[in-house]
Amino acid sequence: MSTLNLPKSAYSLYKPLDDGLFLVRRTTDGEILLARPLDADYDKTAHLIRHGAAVPAANLLNHENLVSIHDELVNIPFYHHQGSSPDSATRMFLWDFSDGGTLQDVLDDYAPPANGGGFDPAAMGGLLPEAFVWHVALGLLRGLQWLHEGVRDTYGVVASDATGRRCRRVRGQTEAEAGWMPVLHRDLRAANVFLQRPRGIETYGDVKLGGFERCFVSGTAGKGREAPVVAMEKEDGVSLGVLRKRMARWKREGYGVPKAQRPYTRGSELFAVGALLYRMMCGRELPPAEECPDCGCVHITSNDAARHNPCRHDCVKDINIDIVFAPLLNYTAELKLLVMLLLRLNRNDEWTASAVLDHAWPGFQVWATHTEDGRLYRDIFDDMWFRKQNQARFKKRRREVVEAEEEEEEQWDDMELGDDVLVV
Repeated sequence: MSTLNLPKSAYSLYKPLDDGLFLVRRTTDGEILLARPLDADYDKTAHLIRHGAAVPAANLLNHENLVSIHDELVNIPFYHHQGSSPDSATRMFLWDFSDGGTLQDVLDDYAPPANGGGFDPAAMGGLLPEAFVWHVALGLLRGLQWLHEGVRDTYGVVASDATGRRCRRVRGQTEAEAGWMPVLHRDLRAANVFLQRPRGIETYGDVKLGGFERCFVSGTAGKGREAPVVAMEKEDGVSLGVLRKRMARWKREGYGVPKAQRPYTRGSELFAVGALLYRMMCGRELPPAEECPDCGCVHITSNDAARHNPCRHDCVKDINIDIVFAPLLNYTAELKLLVMLLLRLNRNDEWTASAVLDHAWPGFQVWATHTEDGRLYRDIFDDMWFRKQNQARFKKRRREVVEAEEEEEEQWDDMELGDDVLVV
């Protein structure tokens, strides 16, 4: 079995968990990581790692918005039961530990009562704070940008005014990784969106997409439009030729294609992000994206839809994505426009995560600059600015100390010594 050729750090066992998992502490900075033994069959990812895909998996799962592999840890004592003596050492991989739970946990905490109880998030202007919705939206889009395109966002800050007290965010992007094979997650839901607690001055910690058991590696490198990034939602082993034909048929026939043969694309995942944001804002699940399994109707429409037949069954309430957000007064128009865009992208292969981020970023900047909540929000850019300011203050203090010492030396050098002064 191949191994990760990564530098080893010192770790110590922190706490055993259920299911044979452990928490370990990295002694260099105190970071707590999740240790997963490789002799257990947890999921598809562990299976691939055990069978020689450790290096590719580490290269893929290496992004601040994905649950990432940190290191390979060997020779740690393995305890079967708390308090027992260690057995032979076991081999483990170290992963991000999401100490903030999942987005599903947050939604469960804020969910309306089962009987309604008069609680209507729309009537209250919205469910979750706009700052958190933006934070999750940008984090998931950055994670998908890496999976789909091999592109990372870059971060920079400059002073936004003469006082130097506020920073201006400078967003950039890396070039796509050479030979990148796009990956579709295929299971983007709230339970697979993991949250970390803040590590600096940020309002919220990192948002990390996990649960890669159903991921699909396209096997086709490059950005060429002749090779669409497409899979089946629940069917593996379909040839690229068949996938292309199904994609072309979907574009021609739409709902005339049986559900089991409809393509799953990058747009399917962007739509899934929109569905999560809709739930965070409206406090309820989005209706089925296509034919409802209960009544066969299509419950989602828009102002530019060619045709929509309203559902007359006692089923899910239909929504128009152009007007459903109107009562949500707690959110800016820019955020609503982003979600409306995402909810138009189901099975789309024209839009990319990079393009959506480029579209979303100016709206986020407007919110962050011109609203009270936005000015209070702190993210990775603010943390970078805070650290940069601290470094500048430290250098200034050091410079002042050095200048004071030099001035004192000059005073001694200029002093005239009398005959009665003893120099030792």
